[in-house]
This record gives sequence, structure tokens and C-alpha cells, in this order.
Amino acid sequence: MTNITALAELTDLQALDLRNTSVRDLAPLAALTRLEQLDLDMTLVTDLTPLAGLKNLQCLWLAFTPIKDLVPLAGLAKLEWLDIRGTSVTDPAPLGRLKSLRMLFLPAAISDERFGTLSRALPTCKIGRELAQLLH
Repeated sequence: MTNITALAELTDLQALDLRNTSVRDLAPLAALTRLEQLDLDMTLVTDLTPLAGLKNLQCLWLAFTPIKDLVPLAGLAKLEWLDIRGTSVTDPAPLGRLKSLRMLFLPAAISDERFGTLSRALPTCKIGRELAQLLH
């Protein structure tokens, strides 16, 4: 599946699983303002801007996608669960404003300094970091 244009009409949708598809363009999802759970693991998504208006989103899976920028997620005040393992994200700072986050999975590329800063900003959130694999 690559074209999700038809999903824009499903405005009452609360959960959507698009994991392991070839989806790239999330623009049709911008109309799904009742969406609470969205799984985009292992997709080709790079731009999260269309998700910025999904104010009811509580759980978001983005693991193993080519995303880099988390700024569009900074206003998702109801977000409780976020998985960004296996991504190219190196700056998790925009997540520091999401006080409702309870569970967060980060990629290995996050520095210890940034990990610590985020942990202090989100004291009630359980934060896990993917372990870097060493090849010999």
C-alpha cells in the first residue's frame, strides 16, 4: 500500500495500522482528528508535519522509519506512547514539552547528554534507548 488518499474520508477513525507498508505521504491523515492510535512502524515516512493537528493522538509508532525531525509532534499534548527506535532522530528536544508522555523508546543515536536532558524534562516518563549493535 502506498496511496492512502481514501483514508481522509474516514474522519471517525480512532486507530490505524499502516506498519510495514510503502506509505510515504501522510497528508491524507491530517483530516483524521479523532485518531488516537497510529502505527507507522517500518514505513517510508519522512515528514511528520501532517500529524501536527492530530490533537487526540495518544499512541504513535514510528520505529524503523527514515524520520529525522520531531518538531511536528511537539504540540501533541495527549501523546502517551511514542516509539522512534531505529530512526535517524538525534535531537529529541521537541518531545520535552509532551508532559503526558508515559512511555518513550529512543534510537541509539541519541547522545547521553540529550537523553539526560529529556529525562529531566519528562520525570514521569519511562524512557528506553535502543542499544547500539557492535559489529566485529
